[in-house]
Amino acid sequence: MLTEDSLRGLVDRVGEVADRLGLPVHPVHWELVSPSDLHALAAYGGMPVRYAHWSFGKEWGRLKTAYDYRQSLIYEMVINHRPAYAYLLEELSPARAMVVIAHVLAHVHFFRQNRLFAAVPDDAISQMARHRREMEAARRLYGVEAVESLLDAAQPLTEFTAESPHDRRLGEHPSDVLGFLVRYAPRLEDWERRCLYAVWWEARYFWPQVLSKIANEGYATFWHRQIAAELAQGGAEAWEMAKMNAELLAVTPPQLNPYRLGEALVRAAWNAGGRERLDEVARFADDLSLVRAWLSPEVASRTGLTVVPLRELASAGSPAPSFSDLKAALLQELEHAGIPRLSVDRERTHPEGALELLHHHDGRDLDFDALPHVLGGVAQRIWKGPVVLATVRQKVPRRLVHDTRTFQDQPTGLAAY
Repeated sequence: MLTEDSLRGLVDRVGEVADRLGLPVHPVHWELVSPSDLHALAAYGGMPVRYAHWSFGKEWGRLKTAYDYRQSLIYEMVINHRPAYAYLLEELSPARAMVVIAHVLAHVHFFRQNRLFAAVPDDAISQMARHRREMEAARRLYGVEAVESLLDAAQPLTEFTAESPHDRRLGEHPSDVLGFLVRYAPRLEDWERRCLYAVWWEARYFWPQVLSKIANEGYATFWHRQIAAELAQGGAEAWEMAKMNAELLAVTPPQLNPYRLGEALVRAAWNAGGRERLDEVARFADDLSLVRAWLSPEVASRTGLTVVPLRELASAGSPAPSFSDLKAALLQELEHAGIPRLSVDRERTHPEGALELLHHHDGRDLDFDALPHVLGGVAQRIWKGPVVLATVRQKVPRRLVHDTRTFQDQPTGLAAY
Protein backbone atom coordinates (compact mmCIF):
# COMPACT_ATOMS: atom_id res chain seq x y z
CA MET A 1 0.00 0.00 0.00
CA LEU A 2 1.26 3.46 -0.88
CA THR A 3 2.09 6.15 1.65
CA GLU A 4 2.23 9.91 1.16
CA ASP A 5 6.05 9.80 1.32
CA SER A 6 6.37 6.96 -1.19
CA LEU A 7 3.89 8.69 -3.48
CA ARG A 8 5.95 11.89 -3.54
CA GLY A 9 9.04 9.90 -4.51
CA LEU A 10 7.20 8.13 -7.32
CA VAL A 11 5.75 11.40 -8.62
CA ASP A 12 9.24 12.89 -8.77
CA ARG A 13 10.61 9.84 -10.56
CA VAL A 14 7.82 9.77 -13.15
CA GLY A 15 7.94 13.54 -13.61
CA GLU A 16 11.63 13.48 -14.45
CA VAL A 17 11.08 10.89 -17.18
CA ALA A 18 8.01 12.69 -18.53
CA ASP A 19 9.93 15.95 -18.77
CA ARG A 20 12.84 14.27 -20.52
CA LEU A 21 10.50 12.67 -23.08
CA GLY A 22 8.77 15.98 -23.77
CA LEU A 23 5.52 15.68 -21.81
CA PRO A 24 5.05 18.96 -19.89
CA VAL A 25 4.46 18.39 -16.17
CA HIS A 26 1.75 20.69 -14.81
CA PRO A 27 1.03 21.30 -11.11
CA VAL A 28 -1.04 18.48 -9.57
CA HIS A 29 -2.35 18.03 -6.04
CA TRP A 30 -2.02 14.31 -5.28
CA GLU A 31 -4.06 12.41 -2.71
CA LEU A 32 -4.33 8.73 -1.80
CA VAL A 33 -7.85 7.39 -1.20
CA SER A 34 -9.54 4.10 -0.34
CA PRO A 35 -11.55 2.12 -2.90
CA SER A 36 -14.80 3.26 -1.24
CA ASP A 37 -13.79 6.93 -1.42
CA LEU A 38 -12.66 6.55 -5.01
CA HIS A 39 -16.04 5.06 -5.94
CA ALA A 40 -17.79 7.98 -4.25
CA LEU A 41 -15.65 10.45 -6.18
CA ALA A 42 -16.34 8.65 -9.44
CA ALA A 43 -20.09 8.63 -8.74
CA TYR A 44 -19.98 12.41 -8.36
CA GLY A 45 -18.07 12.87 -11.61
CA GLY A 46 -14.72 13.02 -9.81
CA MET A 47 -15.74 15.97 -7.68
CA PRO A 48 -15.11 15.91 -3.91
CA VAL A 49 -17.86 18.51 -3.43
CA ARG A 50 -21.11 18.47 -5.37
CA TYR A 51 -24.82 18.80 -4.69
CA ALA A 52 -26.58 15.67 -3.49
CA HIS A 53 -28.95 13.67 -5.67
CA TRP A 54 -30.13 10.06 -5.55
CA SER A 55 -28.71 9.36 -9.03
CA PHE A 56 -25.18 9.80 -7.68
CA GLY A 57 -25.89 7.22 -4.99
CA LYS A 58 -27.23 4.84 -7.60
CA GLU A 59 -24.00 5.23 -9.59
CA TRP A 60 -21.95 4.62 -6.44
CA GLY A 61 -23.81 1.36 -5.89
CA ARG A 62 -23.13 0.26 -9.46
CA LEU A 63 -19.41 1.02 -9.16
CA LYS A 64 -19.09 -0.71 -5.80
CA THR A 65 -20.85 -3.84 -7.06
CA ALA A 66 -18.56 -3.96 -10.10
CA TYR A 67 -15.54 -3.62 -7.78
CA ASP A 68 -16.79 -6.26 -5.32
CA TYR A 69 -17.22 -8.77 -8.16
CA ARG A 70 -13.91 -7.71 -9.75
CA GLN A 71 -15.66 -6.63 -12.92
CA SER A 72 -13.89 -3.26 -12.95
CA LEU A 73 -11.32 -1.34 -10.95
CA ILE A 74 -10.85 2.43 -10.81
CA TYR A 75 -7.23 3.45 -10.30
CA GLU A 76 -7.54 7.23 -10.31
CA MET A 77 -9.75 10.26 -10.76
CA VAL A 78 -8.44 13.52 -12.23
CA ILE A 79 -10.14 16.89 -11.82
CA ASN A 80 -9.58 19.56 -14.43
CA HIS A 81 -8.72 22.42 -12.09
CA ARG A 82 -5.78 24.77 -11.45
CA PRO A 83 -3.92 23.08 -9.93
CA ALA A 84 -5.28 19.76 -11.09
CA TYR A 85 -6.44 17.29 -8.44
CA ALA A 86 -5.58 13.62 -8.73
CA TYR A 87 -6.98 10.93 -6.44
CA LEU A 88 -5.06 7.63 -6.54
CA LEU A 89 -6.08 4.25 -5.20
CA GLU A 90 -4.02 3.66 -2.07
CA GLU A 91 -3.89 -0.10 -2.73
CA LEU A 92 -1.64 0.36 -5.78
CA SER A 93 1.82 -1.15 -5.76
CA PRO A 94 4.72 1.23 -6.56
CA ALA A 95 5.07 -0.18 -10.09
CA ARG A 96 1.38 0.21 -10.86
CA ALA A 97 1.31 3.63 -9.23
CA MET A 98 3.98 4.89 -11.63
CA VAL A 99 1.85 3.85 -14.60
CA VAL A 100 -1.13 5.66 -13.10
CA ILE A 101 0.91 8.77 -12.29
CA ALA A 102 2.17 8.94 -15.88
CA HIS A 103 -1.40 8.52 -17.10
CA VAL A 104 -2.57 11.38 -14.87
CA LEU A 105 0.18 13.74 -16.02
CA ALA A 106 -0.86 13.17 -19.64
CA HIS A 107 -4.52 13.77 -18.78
CA VAL A 108 -3.65 17.08 -17.17
CA HIS A 109 -1.63 18.17 -20.21
CA PHE A 110 -4.54 17.23 -22.47
CA PHE A 111 -6.85 19.38 -20.33
CA ARG A 112 -4.44 22.30 -20.55
CA GLN A 113 -3.90 22.06 -24.32
CA ASN A 114 -7.09 20.84 -25.90
CA ARG A 115 -9.44 23.35 -27.53
CA LEU A 116 -12.51 21.71 -25.97
CA PHE A 117 -11.44 22.80 -22.50
CA ALA A 118 -10.51 26.40 -23.31
CA ALA A 119 -13.73 27.79 -21.83
CA VAL A 120 -13.77 25.56 -18.73
CA PRO A 121 -13.45 27.65 -15.53
CA ASP A 122 -10.34 27.11 -13.44
CA ASP A 123 -12.19 27.11 -10.11
CA ALA A 124 -14.72 24.34 -10.68
CA ILE A 125 -14.39 22.88 -7.18
CA SER A 126 -15.19 26.22 -5.54
CA GLN A 127 -18.16 26.75 -7.84
CA MET A 128 -19.57 23.29 -7.15
CA ALA A 129 -19.10 23.71 -3.40
CA ARG A 130 -21.18 26.89 -3.63
CA HIS A 131 -23.85 25.02 -5.59
CA ARG A 132 -24.00 22.37 -2.89
CA ARG A 133 -24.47 24.98 -0.18
CA GLU A 134 -27.28 26.60 -2.17
CA MET A 135 -29.02 23.24 -2.67
CA GLU A 136 -28.75 22.40 1.04
CA ALA A 137 -30.21 25.79 1.94
CA ALA A 138 -33.08 25.24 -0.50
CA ARG A 139 -33.84 21.86 1.07
CA ARG A 140 -34.06 23.45 4.51
CA LEU A 141 -36.25 26.34 3.34
CA TYR A 142 -38.54 24.68 0.80
CA GLY A 143 -38.39 21.00 1.66
CA VAL A 144 -36.56 17.96 0.36
CA GLU A 145 -39.37 16.90 -1.97
CA ALA A 146 -39.53 20.28 -3.71
CA VAL A 147 -35.79 20.26 -4.43
CA GLU A 148 -35.61 16.57 -5.38
CA SER A 149 -38.52 16.81 -7.80
CA LEU A 150 -36.90 19.82 -9.45
CA LEU A 151 -33.57 18.00 -9.81
CA ASP A 152 -35.34 14.88 -11.11
CA ALA A 153 -36.94 16.98 -13.84
CA ALA A 154 -33.64 18.65 -14.72
CA GLN A 155 -31.39 15.58 -14.85
CA PRO A 156 -32.56 14.30 -18.29
CA LEU A 157 -31.81 17.76 -19.73
CA THR A 158 -28.16 17.86 -18.65
CA GLU A 159 -27.17 16.47 -22.05
CA PHE A 160 -28.91 19.35 -23.83
CA THR A 161 -26.96 22.47 -22.86
CA ALA A 162 -25.63 23.70 -26.24
CA GLU A 163 -23.61 21.57 -28.58
CA SER A 164 -20.46 23.70 -28.61
CA PRO A 165 -18.20 23.32 -25.55
CA HIS A 166 -17.17 26.97 -25.97
CA ASP A 167 -20.65 28.47 -25.63
CA ARG A 168 -21.24 29.46 -22.01
CA ARG A 169 -23.93 32.04 -22.73
CA LEU A 170 -26.93 30.84 -20.78
CA GLY A 171 -29.81 29.85 -23.02
CA GLU A 172 -28.66 31.74 -26.11
CA HIS A 173 -28.17 28.85 -28.53
CA PRO A 174 -31.32 26.91 -29.56
CA SER A 175 -29.61 23.64 -28.60
CA ASP A 176 -29.20 24.89 -25.01
CA VAL A 177 -32.56 23.55 -23.87
CA LEU A 178 -31.75 23.52 -20.16
CA GLY A 179 -30.19 26.97 -20.34
CA PHE A 180 -33.26 28.33 -22.11
CA LEU A 181 -35.46 27.02 -19.30
CA VAL A 182 -33.18 28.47 -16.63
CA ARG A 183 -33.34 31.85 -18.29
CA TYR A 184 -36.85 32.05 -19.70
CA ALA A 185 -39.19 29.57 -17.96
CA PRO A 186 -41.92 32.02 -16.89
CA ARG A 187 -43.17 30.52 -13.64
CA LEU A 188 -39.99 29.46 -11.84
CA GLU A 189 -39.37 30.84 -8.39
CA ASP A 190 -36.00 32.49 -7.78
CA TRP A 191 -34.66 29.59 -5.71
CA GLU A 192 -35.70 27.11 -8.41
CA ARG A 193 -33.93 29.15 -11.06
CA ARG A 194 -30.75 29.22 -8.96
CA CYS A 195 -30.85 25.43 -8.48
CA LEU A 196 -31.38 24.82 -12.18
CA TYR A 197 -28.54 27.19 -13.02
CA ALA A 198 -26.24 25.07 -10.84
CA VAL A 199 -27.29 21.93 -12.75
CA TRP A 200 -26.70 23.74 -16.06
CA TRP A 201 -23.30 25.06 -14.99
CA GLU A 202 -22.05 21.64 -13.94
CA ALA A 203 -23.35 19.99 -17.11
CA ARG A 204 -21.37 22.55 -19.13
CA TYR A 205 -18.25 21.71 -17.09
CA PHE A 206 -18.48 18.02 -17.95
CA TRP A 207 -19.49 18.41 -21.61
CA PRO A 208 -15.92 18.62 -23.05
CA GLN A 209 -15.06 15.39 -21.23
CA VAL A 210 -18.06 13.67 -22.80
CA LEU A 211 -16.83 14.67 -26.28
CA SER A 212 -13.24 13.51 -25.73
CA LYS A 213 -13.33 10.23 -23.78
CA ILE A 214 -11.47 8.21 -26.44
CA ALA A 215 -9.05 11.01 -27.35
CA ASN A 216 -8.23 11.86 -23.73
CA GLU A 217 -7.78 8.27 -22.59
CA GLY A 218 -5.88 7.42 -25.76
CA TYR A 219 -3.48 10.33 -25.31
CA ALA A 220 -2.91 9.44 -21.65
CA THR A 221 -2.41 5.75 -22.45
CA PHE A 222 0.06 6.54 -25.24
CA TRP A 223 2.15 8.61 -22.84
CA HIS A 224 2.02 6.21 -19.91
CA ARG A 225 3.32 3.45 -22.19
CA GLN A 226 6.16 5.66 -23.36
CA ILE A 227 7.08 6.64 -19.82
CA ALA A 228 6.69 3.12 -18.40
CA ALA A 229 9.09 1.80 -21.05
CA GLU A 230 11.71 4.23 -19.72
CA LEU A 231 10.95 3.56 -16.06
CA ALA A 232 10.97 -0.21 -16.15
CA GLN A 233 14.25 -1.61 -14.84
CA GLY A 234 13.48 -5.22 -15.60
CA GLY A 235 12.41 -7.98 -13.25
CA ALA A 236 9.22 -7.81 -11.17
CA GLU A 237 8.68 -4.07 -11.67
CA ALA A 238 8.71 -4.28 -15.46
CA TRP A 239 6.49 -7.35 -15.38
CA GLU A 240 3.92 -5.64 -13.15
CA MET A 241 3.82 -2.54 -15.36
CA ALA A 242 3.31 -4.70 -18.44
CA LYS A 243 0.59 -6.71 -16.71
CA MET A 244 -1.30 -3.57 -15.72
CA ASN A 245 -1.06 -2.17 -19.24
CA ALA A 246 -2.41 -5.43 -20.65
CA GLU A 247 -5.36 -5.24 -18.24
CA LEU A 248 -6.14 -1.67 -19.29
CA LEU A 249 -6.03 -2.54 -22.99
CA ALA A 250 -8.04 -5.77 -22.81
CA VAL A 251 -11.01 -6.09 -25.17
CA THR A 252 -14.22 -7.52 -23.70
CA PRO A 253 -16.91 -7.58 -26.42
CA PRO A 254 -19.44 -6.10 -26.84
CA GLN A 255 -17.91 -3.16 -24.97
CA LEU A 256 -15.58 -0.80 -26.80
CA ASN A 257 -12.37 -0.12 -24.82
CA PRO A 258 -11.59 3.63 -25.12
CA TYR A 259 -8.07 3.10 -23.78
CA ARG A 260 -7.17 0.56 -26.44
CA LEU A 261 -8.87 2.28 -29.35
CA GLY A 262 -7.70 5.74 -28.31
CA GLU A 263 -4.09 4.67 -27.83
CA ALA A 264 -4.01 2.94 -31.21
CA LEU A 265 -5.39 6.06 -32.92
CA VAL A 266 -2.93 8.36 -31.15
CA ARG A 267 -0.08 6.00 -32.03
CA ALA A 268 -1.18 6.02 -35.67
CA ALA A 269 -0.93 9.82 -35.60
CA TRP A 270 2.51 9.57 -33.98
CA ASN A 271 3.72 7.05 -36.54
CA ALA A 272 2.52 9.26 -39.37
CA GLY A 273 4.03 12.55 -38.23
CA GLY A 274 5.94 12.22 -34.97
CA ARG A 275 5.72 14.93 -32.36
CA GLU A 276 3.97 17.40 -34.66
CA ARG A 277 1.00 15.08 -35.13
CA LEU A 278 0.98 14.19 -31.43
CA ASP A 279 0.77 17.86 -30.51
CA GLU A 280 -2.12 18.29 -32.96
CA VAL A 281 -3.98 15.52 -31.16
CA ALA A 282 -3.40 17.25 -27.83
CA ARG A 283 -4.60 20.61 -29.13
CA PHE A 284 -7.45 19.78 -31.46
CA ALA A 285 -8.71 16.19 -31.22
CA ASP A 286 -12.10 15.08 -30.01
CA ASP A 287 -13.39 11.53 -30.36
CA LEU A 288 -15.08 12.15 -33.69
CA SER A 289 -12.12 13.85 -35.37
CA LEU A 290 -9.62 11.32 -34.02
CA VAL A 291 -11.56 8.36 -35.41
CA ARG A 292 -12.25 10.09 -38.71
CA ALA A 293 -8.57 10.93 -39.23
CA TRP A 294 -6.77 7.84 -37.98
CA LEU A 295 -9.03 4.78 -37.95
CA SER A 296 -7.73 2.31 -40.52
CA PRO A 297 -8.50 -1.38 -41.17
CA GLU A 298 -5.29 -2.28 -39.31
CA VAL A 299 -6.22 -0.21 -36.26
CA ALA A 300 -9.76 -1.61 -36.27
CA SER A 301 -8.47 -5.17 -36.31
CA ARG A 302 -5.77 -4.54 -33.70
CA THR A 303 -8.17 -2.90 -31.25
CA GLY A 304 -10.95 -5.46 -31.52
CA LEU A 305 -13.41 -3.24 -33.34
CA THR A 306 -14.07 -5.99 -35.85
CA VAL A 307 -15.56 -8.16 -33.07
CA VAL A 308 -17.46 -5.39 -31.29
CA PRO A 309 -21.00 -5.35 -32.72
CA LEU A 310 -21.72 -1.65 -33.05
CA ARG A 311 -25.36 -0.80 -32.45
CA GLU A 312 -26.34 0.09 -36.02
CA LEU A 313 -24.63 -2.92 -37.57
CA ALA A 314 -25.99 -5.34 -35.01
CA SER A 315 -29.53 -4.10 -35.57
CA ALA A 316 -29.06 -4.45 -39.32
CA GLY A 317 -28.06 -8.08 -38.82
CA SER A 318 -24.86 -7.81 -40.83
CA PRO A 319 -22.58 -10.76 -39.91
CA ALA A 320 -19.43 -9.39 -41.55
CA PRO A 321 -19.55 -5.62 -42.04
CA SER A 322 -17.02 -3.99 -44.29
CA PHE A 323 -14.48 -1.60 -42.80
CA SER A 324 -16.23 1.38 -44.36
CA ASP A 325 -19.54 0.27 -42.81
CA LEU A 326 -17.87 -0.20 -39.43
CA LYS A 327 -16.20 3.20 -39.53
CA ALA A 328 -19.41 4.93 -40.61
CA ALA A 329 -21.33 3.26 -37.78
CA LEU A 330 -18.70 4.24 -35.21
CA LEU A 331 -18.67 7.84 -36.45
CA GLN A 332 -22.44 7.98 -36.13
CA GLU A 333 -22.21 6.68 -32.55
CA LEU A 334 -19.62 9.33 -31.72
CA GLU A 335 -21.41 12.22 -33.44
CA HIS A 336 -22.49 14.56 -30.68
CA ALA A 337 -21.29 11.84 -28.26
CA GLY A 338 -24.18 9.66 -29.41
CA ILE A 339 -26.67 12.02 -27.75
CA PRO A 340 -29.85 13.04 -29.63
CA ARG A 341 -30.01 16.61 -30.85
CA LEU A 342 -32.79 18.75 -29.41
CA SER A 343 -33.48 22.44 -29.76
CA VAL A 344 -36.04 24.98 -28.65
CA ASP A 345 -38.40 26.22 -31.36
CA ARG A 346 -38.31 29.85 -30.27
CA GLU A 347 -40.76 31.07 -32.88
CA ARG A 348 -43.49 28.78 -31.52
CA THR A 349 -42.58 29.01 -27.82
CA HIS A 350 -44.25 31.77 -25.78
CA PRO A 351 -44.26 32.37 -22.00
CA GLU A 352 -48.01 31.88 -21.71
CA GLY A 353 -48.16 28.94 -24.10
CA ALA A 354 -46.37 25.66 -24.67
CA LEU A 355 -42.65 25.00 -24.67
CA GLU A 356 -41.99 23.71 -28.20
CA LEU A 357 -39.02 21.38 -28.67
CA LEU A 358 -37.59 19.89 -31.89
CA HIS A 359 -35.78 16.57 -32.18
CA HIS A 360 -33.37 16.66 -35.12
CA HIS A 361 -33.77 13.04 -36.17
CA ASP A 362 -30.68 11.26 -37.56
CA GLY A 363 -32.26 7.87 -38.22
CA ARG A 364 -32.31 6.82 -34.56
CA ASP A 365 -35.53 7.09 -32.58
CA LEU A 366 -35.74 8.47 -29.05
CA ASP A 367 -36.54 6.28 -26.05
CA PHE A 368 -40.34 6.42 -26.18
CA ASP A 369 -40.66 4.51 -22.91
CA ALA A 370 -38.88 7.31 -21.04
CA LEU A 371 -40.40 10.28 -22.86
CA PRO A 372 -43.70 10.52 -20.91
CA HIS A 373 -41.75 10.76 -17.65
CA VAL A 374 -39.16 13.21 -19.03
CA LEU A 375 -41.68 15.54 -20.65
CA GLY A 376 -43.94 15.31 -17.60
CA GLY A 377 -41.14 16.40 -15.30
CA VAL A 378 -40.34 19.40 -17.48
CA ALA A 379 -44.01 20.34 -17.84
CA GLN A 380 -44.83 20.01 -14.14
CA ARG A 381 -41.68 21.28 -12.40
CA ILE A 382 -39.81 23.58 -14.80
CA TRP A 383 -41.95 25.09 -17.57
CA LYS A 384 -45.07 24.63 -15.43
CA GLY A 385 -47.19 24.45 -18.52
CA PRO A 386 -47.60 22.32 -21.67
CA VAL A 387 -44.52 20.87 -23.36
CA VAL A 388 -44.53 19.72 -26.99
CA LEU A 389 -41.83 17.65 -28.69
CA ALA A 390 -41.76 17.14 -32.47
CA THR A 391 -39.92 13.94 -33.39
CA VAL A 392 -40.05 10.85 -35.61
CA ARG A 393 -40.90 7.30 -34.62
CA GLN A 394 -40.36 4.46 -37.05
CA LYS A 395 -40.19 6.99 -39.90
CA VAL A 396 -43.52 8.59 -38.92
CA PRO A 397 -43.47 12.21 -37.67
CA ARG A 398 -44.95 12.47 -34.17
CA ARG A 399 -46.07 15.28 -31.90
CA LEU A 400 -45.66 14.42 -28.22
CA VAL A 401 -47.59 16.60 -25.79
CA HIS A 402 -47.60 16.71 -22.00
CA ASP A 403 -50.07 19.23 -20.57
CA THR A 404 -48.85 18.76 -16.94
CA ARG A 405 -51.52 16.12 -16.35
CA THR A 406 -51.63 13.75 -19.33
CA PHE A 407 -49.31 12.61 -22.13
CA GLN A 408 -50.36 12.29 -25.76
CA ASP A 409 -48.49 10.78 -28.71
CA GLN A 410 -49.99 12.15 -31.91
CA PRO A 411 -49.03 11.48 -35.55
CA THR A 412 -48.51 14.63 -37.57
CA GLY A 413 -47.73 15.66 -41.11
CA LEU A 414 -44.95 17.97 -39.95
CA ALA A 415 -41.46 16.51 -40.23
CA ALA A 416 -39.01 17.16 -37.39
CA TYR A 417 -35.76 17.54 -39.26
